[in-house]
Amino acid sequence: MDGSRVAAVDRLAPCALRVRLGNVVTGAVRLVGRDTTCNDLNAEGGGPALALAGSDVVVATAWESTHHHPLLLGPAPRHRLRVVVEGEDADHDLGTFVGSVVGSGARRVYATWGYSWEPEGCDPVDETMACTLGAPVGEVRAFPSQRVLARLSGALLPVQMEGDRIALAAPDGAARVLGLDGVVRADVPAARARSVAVVGDRLVTLRRGSPTLDVWDAATGAAITSIPLARGATGRLDAARVHGDAWVAYRTGASVRAVRLADARSVIVARTPAGRQVTDVQLESPGIAWTTARGPARAPRATVLRFARLP
Repeated sequence: MDGSRVAAVDRLAPCALRVRLGNVVTGAVRLVGRDTTCNDLNAEGGGPALALAGSDVVVATAWESTHHHPLLLGPAPRHRLRVVVEGEDADHDLGTFVGSVVGSGARRVYATWGYSWEPEGCDPVDETMACTLGAPVGEVRAFPSQRVLARLSGALLPVQMEGDRIALAAPDGAARVLGLDGVVRADVPAARARSVAVVGDRLVTLRRGSPTLDVWDAATGAAITSIPLARGATGRLDAARVHGDAWVAYRTGASVRAVRLADARSVIVARTPAGRQVTDVQLESPGIAWTTARGPARAPRATVLRFARLP
């Protein structure tokens, strides 16, 4: 979601994707991309990654099934999707991967990363050698210029973007705020973050193992406050300014919620009908968009997109 625009992708068949762009204010929906090549979706988080770019562009992350090349797909004439960035062959967990697409307005970035075997020169095919994968090393790049904004060590990857600030997170709970100029604005290695977002001069993180929102200074990384959330808070955070106030949106299994940073005011935006679970939440100044799905994670699910304004 970006402003009043929201993007959605459907998997029509094993070898067909459809990307649609909608406006939550006007209700208009139009097709912006369709792909009928045999791509296996990178289903991390339940589906391909989408990022709006400019006025009507959607970028998706997928895996090309025959060559094991990670791809970024973008719209081309006649609503077809074309490959705009391609990783190198990823055999034995090596090669160059691409993904983690995030955007804000006309700005968008993505990450490339790769691994190497340790010790140096180790051959995993040789059963006499004890090889282990080293820490990933990657880059954050602007799109479509592919200009390198920053080089990363460890597993930090972009997860959300607002204006010229990019929120990055790592599996070990570390969080970072990176500017489009490549300068690290804030580094919080001990954030214990399950999810990360940035809004204005604040970095917010959902604490692992606890329904707690930790608030940090996005310029220095200093801790500011902690706000208790509803039990079962999970998934990724999103944050935005709404009516001049900084709000953070999150989900529990059966509800969509938001909290205002200025006074910790919490609101329940929606509760799901019996048998449905909230699968994703996104927040922009016009309001909140969320998806719900029916059925267990491994079964076919019907997903519904809904929208509401914050009070």
